[in-house]
Amino acid sequence: MKHKPERVTAFVKSISNEMLTFCGPIFITPGPMTFPDQMIDNGTYSLINTGQRRLLVTCHHVWQAYLDYRKINRDAVLAINLGDGDASVAFNFPERQLIDVDADLDLAVFDFEPSQIQVNKTQINHQKDWFPIRNWPIPKASDGEHMALMGFPAKRVKKKGMLCTFRTQVLPFKITHVVDKQIYILNEGHNVEVFNDIKGWLGGLSGSPAYTFSQGGASLVGFVKSGFKKTEEKSDTTDDSIFSGSLSLTHACFLQPDGTSARL
Repeated sequence: MKHKPERVTAFVKSISNEMLTFCGPIFITPGPMTFPDQMIDNGTYSLINTGQRRLLVTCHHVWQAYLDYRKINRDAVLAINLGDGDASVAFNFPERQLIDVDADLDLAVFDFEPSQIQVNKTQINHQKDWFPIRNWPIPKASDGEHMALMGFPAKRVKKKGMLCTFRTQVLPFKITHVVDKQIYILNEGHNVEVFNDIKGWLGGLSGSPAYTFSQGGASLVGFVKSGFKKTEEKSDTTDDSIFSGSLSLTHACFLQPDGTSARL
């Protein structure tokens, strides 16, 4: 059955808006009052409601980058964007909110309740919500399943004066292979067209949540861990290689209701 273009466009817009509710950009700046052009690095965070706690999840290497920069600049800030315009706020005292961190899984999990979203002790309005996990343990994804992820590529960030606009889109992929700790999305078959569209955009996707879909709705299955890019050291990896531009993700099933990550 062939769907009308306008219906496809409406569906994509609808799912994009819904996914955007549960994630956003996380970034490092030299200080609280700095221009967007001074942004040091960025990734993606995911908001999750486990039923016990409300969490913010991103990659360990994003968190480690912040810690490393803080060693040389105590004014460095870990910030998050909560919507449009000036809805970027400093993540105050993230060390106090850190629940668990795992370098092997590349996960950093923070306690992040709605009451903590404040500026000068004033609660601020925002456009985010926490994705509910209703079934525990979180099921693993399977080979061949279709998934969608959303992140905020660094190369698509628009910076003008004090304004910073993060741009994103839904990225549909087919899972190539699932192993104990990771999900692999290789640059082959269905995925080639998508990787061609986002060529050079992998930076900033770290921490992006990935979902599968069924009649029962969306299921969180993973978080983007890293991308594989062609390097001079890997001269045998050409632009046509299935590893060029591919992604690996950490299974969401390692996440526990209390915000800790299971070491299986």
